[in-house]
Order: sequence, then structure tokens, then C-alpha cells
Amino acid sequence: NGNEISRASFQEQLDEGWVFGGEHEVYHDETQMRFFKANTHDTPATAFVSDYLDRLALHNSLFPDAAYRVEGIMTETKTSPSGRSVKRSKVVVSQEAIIGDDPSQAQIDDHMANLGFTKLEGYDKPIYRKGDIDVWDVRPGNASIVDGNLVIFDPRIDRVTKNELNQEKVAKE
Repeated sequence: NGNEISRASFQEQLDEGWVFGGEHEVYHDETQMRFFKANTHDTPATAFVSDYLDRLALHNSLFPDAAYRVEGIMTETKTSPSGRSVKRSKVVVSQEAIIGDDPSQAQIDDHMANLGFTKLEGYDKPIYRKGDIDVWDVRPGNASIVDGNLVIFDPRIDRVTKNELNQEKVAKE
């Protein structure tokens, strides 16, 4: 939406209401009942803003009941190991706080199957695939039952490359 987010104001909110997040810095705004998230650059999947926005669009189309809203861009300057100043842009998004009951993993499996996903075998955590899209980290802590509907709100979504799909095919043969 074109808003520039101040690192200082975001940090102030983090200091007051920080919530653990793996690929995001997260805080909960109790007044708005929303979680605000700034992507980190610690994982390859969030290294590029365009990749992050693609995954965000996928999330919103797959799970519209828990859609993210882009709040703006936060730019910060860090010093590289060689001593150079490096500017990084972080996308800041928000999501409504989803309050409901924890589903069972079987309910999540059924829900993902109803969305056309196949659960992949041989992994220690569930991974669901549909075409070139993998959805994982879908578990009771990242999903809720709200008014009888299962809502998935914090999955990890990745596009699988043709090369990765071909390697998997060869490995199975």
C-alpha cells in the first residue's frame, strides 16, 4: 500500500508485545486484534521481497479466512562482515488474530485433502503438495476451528521447482 514503516516504531511495538516467529519478527496488537509481522532475512525463502510476496499471494488465495494484509515496507541498514553498509527491505504484513479451538492433525489432513493437496510420505512433519506448491508447518498450533470451520493461519508455503520435482520422480523409480 506504499507505506514506509519506521524500524524504530516497529521495534518499539516488538519490545512491548513480541511473539515468537521463525521467519518473522512478530508482535500482537491487542487493540486491533492483529499480529504484525516483518519478514526476516535469515532464511533463503524470505531473502527476496518478490519471493516473499509470491508466497503471501499464494497464502491469501489458499487460505482467505486468514489472509494477510500488506502494511508497508521497512528498510534497515546493517553492516556486512566486510564493513559495508547494506540496506535491506522487509515487508511488514498483518493478520487478524484467529481465535478458536485446536484441530486434530487428522482434521487438518482432511481439510488439506479437500483443498486438493496430497500428503507426502516419508517426512517427520506433514507436507502437503498440490502441483508445484508445498504447504508445511500445518499443525494444531497454526490452525484453529472457528465457527465450525478449519482456518489455517501460519503455514509455510513454497513453490517446488521443476528440477526438484524431477529429482523426486527419479528417486522414487
